[in-house]
Amino acid sequence: MLKTKRGLLLFGHPIHSMVIHFPFGLWSISFIWDFLGILNEDLVWWKLSFWSIAAGLVFALLSFITGVIDFSNIPRNHPAEKVAIHHMIFVVIATLLFTCSFFLRIGHIAPSAIRLIGVVTCSLLGLILLMFGSWYGGELIFRCNIGTNQRHNQQTHHVKYKEYRKKK
Repeated sequence: MLKTKRGLLLFGHPIHSMVIHFPFGLWSISFIWDFLGILNEDLVWWKLSFWSIAAGLVFALLSFITGVIDFSNIPRNHPAEKVAIHHMIFVVIATLLFTCSFFLRIGHIAPSAIRLIGVVTCSLLGLILLMFGSWYGGELIFRCNIGTNQRHNQQTHHVKYKEYRKKK
């Protein structure tokens, strides 16, 4: 593991990009488990959803730590800084919603009435915000070249991103 100007790397690859897929995948599948739990009224789906969210929260913590380290490597006043802040806001709020959903599920009983509405609403809103946050993460990688192996200097990235934003 090595902290470089490009962020936290493992064998030359950014760690943040490696671990972010786990919370997204686990939280996405938890929503499917919720849907199956509602349809089948079977406790097994709610248990699967509970543990998927729990595992997603663990990986979200790893993602947050590596993301903050990567964020600290973005030069001040670089256009990517604003994009990274938007990315972070969406993802942190999504994580808080999944945390709420997790605590509403404690007890391994199928949620009903107001708890059911809370669980599903938190998960659905969390997924929507996670999608927006992921879009901003893609902007950081594909438009700002943050965390990539580009050999250009930061000024080149700054100019390219400004030109890209003007075209929109």
